[in-house]
Amino acid sequence: MEASLPVARRSLALNFAAAALIGLAGCSNEPPADLIIRHVNVIPMTSENLVLEDKDVVIRDGRIIELRESDTNQGAAEQTIDGHGKWLIPGLVDAHVHGLGDSNLRTSDLYLPYLANGVLHVVNLQASPDILAQRSELESGKALGPHLMVARMVDGNPAMPDSIVAATPDEGRAAVRRVKSEGYDFVKVYTALNLETLTAILDEARQQDIRVVGHLPLRDQAMTEKLLQPGFAMVAHAEEYSYQGPDHTDETISRFAALAKANGTALTANLTAIDRIVAHARDPAAVRQRPELMYLPPLVRQTWLENNRYDRLATPERIVRLEAVVDFNKRLVRAFLAAGITILAGSDASIPGLMPGFALHDELEALVGAGLTNWQALAAATVTATRWLGTDTDRGTVEAGKAADLVLLDADPLNEIANTRRIAAVILGGRYFSKAKLDQDMAALAARFAVDSN
Repeated sequence: MEASLPVARRSLALNFAAAALIGLAGCSNEPPADLIIRHVNVIPMTSENLVLEDKDVVIRDGRIIELRESDTNQGAAEQTIDGHGKWLIPGLVDAHVHGLGDSNLRTSDLYLPYLANGVLHVVNLQASPDILAQRSELESGKALGPHLMVARMVDGNPAMPDSIVAATPDEGRAAVRRVKSEGYDFVKVYTALNLETLTAILDEARQQDIRVVGHLPLRDQAMTEKLLQPGFAMVAHAEEYSYQGPDHTDETISRFAALAKANGTALTANLTAIDRIVAHARDPAAVRQRPELMYLPPLVRQTWLENNRYDRLATPERIVRLEAVVDFNKRLVRAFLAAGITILAGSDASIPGLMPGFALHDELEALVGAGLTNWQALAAATVTATRWLGTDTDRGTVEAGKAADLVLLDADPLNEIANTRRIAAVILGGRYFSKAKLDQDMAALAARFAVDSN
């Protein structure tokens, strides 16, 4: 896998570069207007805690042309934005989402909450053919929204819904070939796989040059050493390690960190997901108090409110166990950070309580709460994520030549990570969306979904 990874990275980078050239940034055949953001503070994410003060950022044909010293004599563009007192960062990446595959709704509507929150690159870890169709719309410019990468889930028997069933090594190899041939970016392995099938999946994935991500199967059997094989590129939840045996000591966590480091296995912590599940277990009505409910498609909202499986599992014993997992997750993240393991920001949206777009900002705060600095948390959703995904040639930093996928903030996120929520504007492929425009579009979305739910 180590030898074949650069090929995959080049392929992904070319795909995304092509999407940018097509005019991904809007449902329009018109090219984006030239744009200059004047007198802005740039957080380029090229070096830790670096801030480039009072810069002009010049954007043309959807790409960053130049970062230069601000000079009022250097002329204007079709759009000139005053960046005084604002901070410019790369578009954010959510490395773990679940899709809203509703063919009755517009793809642009489904992905608007990501755009409005500055989340311009998402990884769907439970994709299916309808999500592939959404990706095609987004990449072609027929729909407005973030760049989308996708994983198809492979599980043992019994399998999770929307999974390819692989109960034997031969079935596992066939599943990998199918996932690759159908155009998915990753294979996601799930909990019911047996060791022989997992081993076959990882071997076949190395041969097919496709990375494997997901869950650690064989829970409560303390087999982490056998599970973390070459090609297991990313574990999708911190708590997956908590299921690898009853011993949650710091010594055990250090052993997990050493194993992941030796195997080159990254981590998407998904801290907010467990935090939210605990909150709902304590108070099943908590999900009804989420202010973002109005932006959920009616069928998804109904699932959150009427068929939330986490409500059904809310026993006192489970709450105690989940609270222990919350503590374990934070200690694991700190140990992985100290070991230099790649940590990506992922929200697990849209499981109940985790609203697409909004939840990534929750996750950034949770990562800081677990021990990351503000810069490290921001990197986990920008440059670190794009490097791991293989899209860093085109995005993840604010540099000349990169795609103009950017977020303009009213306050400094290096001073307070919650300032990533203080969005003044979003720039997608060079197209400028003001906060007022985004708020207007989100209000219209809420109104449409309210009508559809009646």
